Amino acid sequence: MLPLRYHRRLGATAVPEAALKAAARFGLPALPVSIPPLSSVLLRRRVTLARATVLDPVLLVVDDPTEDLDPAAADEIADRLAAAARELNAAVLAASNDFRVAAALKARTLLLTPQE
Repeated sequence: MLPLRYHRRLGATAVPEAALKAAARFGLPALPVSIPPLSSVLLRRRVTLARATVLDPVLLVVDDPTEDLDPAAADEIADRLAAAARELNAAVLAASNDFRVAAALKARTLLLTPQE
């Protein structure tokens, strides 16, 4: 919560509200202070992305946000990431081998292939 107070100069009552708003973007009832090591990959991914958006960035840089997720969870994360980017009016730079991410972001896509 300290980054919110420092970077956004929010008062003590506004900080929890901003954290809850970021958590809600990714389907979390609250933004946990720590993530238990045995938490699911989906929960850890949601928390990570919520934390990344809590300061309302103009650029989100994500590395394979759907890695190790089943197809339904990957679709959900891709859709929530796209919705967060629209809500924040943020650009997203995503490195991924999952075309669902590019499709959800409705993004320009650069395909890198090995040179023979």
